[in-house]
Amino acid sequence: MELILEGADRNRPVVLCSYSLQFNRDIDVLQQHSTRYAWAALPDTFLTEAQAAWMPARLRDQGYYVNESGADVDAAWAKAKRFGLGLLANLVRQGVKLTAVMAGNLDYWQDECLRLACREVGLPFLVLMREHNLTGIRLQTEGDYYAALSRIPKITAMACAGEATRELFERLNLLPAPQLRVTGWPRLDVWRHPVAPSHDRPIVLMSYLKGYGADTHFLGMMHLFSDLARQYPQVPFLLKAKHAQEETQLRQIVAQRGLSLEVIDTMYLPSLLSNARAVVGFHSAAMYEALLSPTRILIPRWGETDQAPKGLAPSPADPNLRGHMEFLPDEPSLRRAVAECVVNGPPPVDMAARARVFNRYFAFDPNRTAVQRVEDFVDEFGRQDLQPA
Repeated sequence: MELILEGADRNRPVVLCSYSLQFNRDIDVLQQHSTRYAWAALPDTFLTEAQAAWMPARLRDQGYYVNESGADVDAAWAKAKRFGLGLLANLVRQGVKLTAVMAGNLDYWQDECLRLACREVGLPFLVLMREHNLTGIRLQTEGDYYAALSRIPKITAMACAGEATRELFERLNLLPAPQLRVTGWPRLDVWRHPVAPSHDRPIVLMSYLKGYGADTHFLGMMHLFSDLARQYPQVPFLLKAKHAQEETQLRQIVAQRGLSLEVIDTMYLPSLLSNARAVVGFHSAAMYEALLSPTRILIPRWGETDQAPKGLAPSPADPNLRGHMEFLPDEPSLRRAVAECVVNGPPPVDMAARARVFNRYFAFDPNRTAVQRVEDFVDEFGRQDLQPA
């Protein structure tokens, strides 16, 4: 399978990015605002489909593929390396000046072909970690996961969204400190630019349908939100899906249950929250992002959402969040908060104080963008002779 990169700027050094969910948001921003590098993204599923015909099923297991061994495994990785070397050579023949390869994770099996090829030719393999660890129990969870791996995939260096992830990898001895940098996420730079609101002072419910241990609670919250939408028809009540696939699922639920909710899917939170009256959500990085807007931040704490604080982010036990987020103990308290927002809008907030709180969790330097810090990261670890040896 031959790869032709569309739009790769031949006049600048190129960072070849392995596309993945969430990381694509960072790639989009880097492509728009980076001045030092061109960011070329492999098409979605390219590496998966290219290797599907010959990669054994037992190696298609993120992270745990490193535990597999045998003649067929050795043969598969040898073929993967040849494929990766051919891919890089093909790009060089096209005039692409490769300075590094970058991924959003360090342990995806699809990327192993590029890691092996990069090691062979001396091209740096970098990671801009798309995950960020903020809960008190994450250290143990991640420690157990990585302890179950026979080896850690080799990379040149990793950039992180904030100090918590850098400290986690250092404490677990996954990467030495000289290979770890904190840059923040380019996707958060979108908050630095003025935007036009997408809706007229909405109230937004962020989905927590799957993976949060509160599925039943969320279905009940959808009904509660629908009741509120009928009660206050002058206000948009929006249900924000996590991604396009979930949007379809949520629309089906709304239709089947006859709910009065508008389902949307946008990864661009500034336009959604910049003039929102309130946002409701649970255990999500999006609730921290809401600190960069003037909206009222409401988090349920009853039923299935009444979980141990050390396992939640945002956590009701976090003193830094007091005065910025409201953890509501029951349904009546949410109804009262929504009624207040309908009548009065969100209360005045100290945006500078909110930004300082946000910066405790996600690197968000007011004087230097994440794009610039990621460029610095590539300056430091990328190969500056502009092509593989």
